[in-house]
Amino acid sequence: MDNMMPTQDLVQARHDAALAQQTSFVERINGQLPKGTTVAPYAMLPWTLWHGQFGQLLMVNCEYYPAQPWNTMLLAADERSSFVLDLPVHPGAYPANLVPSAEKHLAEFQEELSAAKDYTDRSMQTGEMDVTVFGKALDDVRRNVLAMANTFAAISLGDDVYERHLAMFGKALGWPHAEALLENREAIRSR
Repeated sequence: MDNMMPTQDLVQARHDAALAQQTSFVERINGQLPKGTTVAPYAMLPWTLWHGQFGQLLMVNCEYYPAQPWNTMLLAADERSSFVLDLPVHPGAYPANLVPSAEKHLAEFQEELSAAKDYTDRSMQTGEMDVTVFGKALDDVRRNVLAMANTFAAISLGDDVYERHLAMFGKALGWPHAEALLENREAIRSR
């Protein structure tokens, strides 16, 4: 399984492509809003998480990147835009407890995935070749990361802001699964 790891260059290229796509998307949205009204992207999982100990879990294992649509909320860039869009101004920071809480959950997800990898490695050595446990664990981690991001956004900004964002931009951001995310938030909250 280790021989299937993407190179640093490939991870960087995917990151850069996601960032370019986000920039283009935000410019397109801003071009469609009333004059003088703009939005700014808000990463539901802060960028600091991606550059620390969980970068490999998020970008290599899950193949998620911080600027991808699933991790992006669009918030008002200023007070005028906030009034027009009925969305809060981008806060520019995160609640103090968000990053430590996210790190706690990501550590749990990483531990679950590591245990599944160890099982799979042992099964390969014995000739059993059981990759289903790792595949299921990876699917669970990916689903939990999505739910965690959306849950934290709703907690940090409020359910009403989260739902307003989904109504305005959810489908445009490629969130056809938004209803399922709303349902899965309870699983993260209870962890």
